[in-house]
Parts: sequence; C-alpha cells; structure tokens
Amino acid sequence: MLEFYVESEFRRCQLRQCPFGTDLEGLADWLRAAGYKQRPGQLLLRGAAHFGHWIAARGIRTDGIHDGVLTGFARHVSTCTCAHAFAGRDRYHQEGAQQLFMHWQRVDVVPSSMTAPETVSPVVEQFSLWMRQHRGVRESTLGNYVPLVQEFLAALGDDAAAYDAARVRAFILTRASRSGRSRAKSVANAVRMFLRFLAVGGACPVDLIAAVPAVAHWKLAALPRYLAALDIERLERRVRRSPRRAPAIAQ
Repeated sequence: MLEFYVESEFRRCQLRQCPFGTDLEGLADWLRAAGYKQRPGQLLLRGAAHFGHWIAARGIRTDGIHDGVLTGFARHVSTCTCAHAFAGRDRYHQEGAQQLFMHWQRVDVVPSSMTAPETVSPVVEQFSLWMRQHRGVRESTLGNYVPLVQEFLAALGDDAAAYDAARVRAFILTRASRSGRSRAKSVANAVRMFLRFLAVGGACPVDLIAAVPAVAHWKLAALPRYLAALDIERLERRVRRSPRRAPAIAQ
C-alpha cells in the first residue's frame, strides 16, 4: 500500500531499500486499513524510515528494541543531523517510530510487554502517569519530557522542598544554552509541567512554576538594526540620479 501514500516511484524505491523496508510495506498496509489519510500516513512512514536508519546504524536488532530505544530516538530527533533522505527533527518522526514499533508488536516481532531496561525513579513514573491521565499527552511528548525531567532531578535532587527560583532558572538557562531555540522551549516546558505536577501533590509551592523563564522569540528579530555605510551611499546615489518631477498645478 506504499503506492497510496507515496506517489513518487523514486521515493517508494528509497523506502523499500532503507533498513526494514519490507516492514514499511506492512506498516503502510495497516495505516491504510486503519483509515489514515495520504499526508498523515506519508509523514508516519518517513518517520518510521528515519527510525529504521537510526537503529540500523547502531546495530540494534528488532528483537532488541524496547521503550528505552524509542526514548533514545526521541532525543536524537531533537538534534538530528543524519545525511539520509528521511532525516528530520519534526514531531512526526517520533510518531512514525512509535507506529513502526507497534507494528512489530502486532506481528510478534517485538513482545508487546517489552519495556525499557533503564531504571526510572518512582517520581518520574508518577509524573508520566499524571501526564497521561490528566494532560492527555502523546507518548512522543513524554519521550521528550522524561529525559529532561531526569536531568532536572539529577541536577537539583529529589527533595522538591529544596527547590527555589534561582536553582530552577539556572538549570534551564544552562541546559538551554547547549541547544537551539526549539530544544530550549522543550526544556522549559518539561520543567514547567514537572513543577506543576509537584505543586498539585503539594511537594513544592505553586509560585515556583512562575520561576520557569519563557523562551523569547520576537518576530522580525533577524532584520538588521541599521544599514551599512556602503548601502547608504548606494541609496544616496540612486536618489540623486532619479529625475525630479515638476509639482502638479492645482486647477
């Protein structure tokens, strides 16, 4: 069913030749049967292809894939610099990886009960559950937030009563300085939601949520603040060469 989602024969050939290309055919069949329209299905297949390239480059076999691998791929997507045709940093790459993972579970390539072997602290597990139940977030969003929350806990510790505005801001500014604006927003959003979760349970004051700084982005900020001297001279020469029109005489 690749033909339904990808009209270009060249692109279909790229999908079939990428790692796990045969599995992408099966995923496309399932997407079509599930009612996915052309554009959403196409984006999910591109994300799945990206995931296939990523795990192949790391020598990860399908029977060794678990939730932790998906979390690692989510971190990769945020800073992706891959050279293959399906590289990218958009959210649909993570969703495509999730769809391919679930397809492998449906066809029993990956056990449906497979979970990440990495240790997750109880508070992070509670935060993830709260985000699913009360915020209705996607798994791809949690895949971005959880590693950042774990970094936050590693930096500030598990005692939420010891958090203050200065420490929260210092963590965000330090972490955000190592990445672009998009990733910096993810850091701020993850910490803000984690503090909100803690505040709901009474582990930290509600006022601490306001300590999370907003990531500024002004429209037209990239415009030059002044003209260079050579540009001014060219403008003046053009004005001097322009013919002057006689003023209109009122009737």
